[in-house]
Amino acid sequence: MPKFLLEPENQIPVLICAFFILLVVIPGVVYFNFADQTNKTDEGVLLANKTIFGTEINENILFKHLPLLISRSKEFQELRSKSDAEN
Repeated sequence: MPKFLLEPENQIPVLICAFFILLVVIPGVVYFNFADQTNKTDEGVLLANKTIFGTEINENILFKHLPLLISRSKEFQELRSKSDAEN
C-alpha cells in the first residue's frame, strides 16, 4: 500500500472513500446495468412490444401491414437519426 494511505491523518478520508465505493458505486453500477431487465422477456423483447405484437400478429396478417406494426414498437419509436445526412 502507498505510505500516505497508512498515515493516521489520512485514515478517515481513506475509509470514507472505501465505504463510498463499496456501498454506493458498486451497487449503483449493478443496479443500473440490470434495472432494465425487468422490462424485457428472456428473449430480449420489451414487454410493451410483446403486448402490441401479440394482439396484432396472427395467421391472417397481410405483409403490407407489417411496416405499420413495426412502427408501433417502442424500440423503433426511440430511434433517432444522428446527423442530417441520415434523414
